[in-house]
Amino acid sequence: MLEQYFKLIDSEVNNMAMSNEIIYQVAYYFPAVLFALGKDYWNKMYPIYNRLLKHTEVKVRQPLAYSFH
Repeated sequence: MLEQYFKLIDSEVNNMAMSNEIIYQVAYYFPAVLFALGKDYWNKMYPIYNRLLKHTEVKVRQPLAYSFH
């Protein structure tokens, strides 16, 4: 099930221009998903995180910045 999640998220992030709302939701819930999965999954999720940080919309980058508290 996690592999399907990663494929879906990776696909959406690679096609960031397709739907900003979906990308926003991915960014918004990213910290919670990582927390639930644990630090062992950071290496797998880091490429997605890095691509989200480079998104042109502030709305997408903002939840990731807020997660650093």
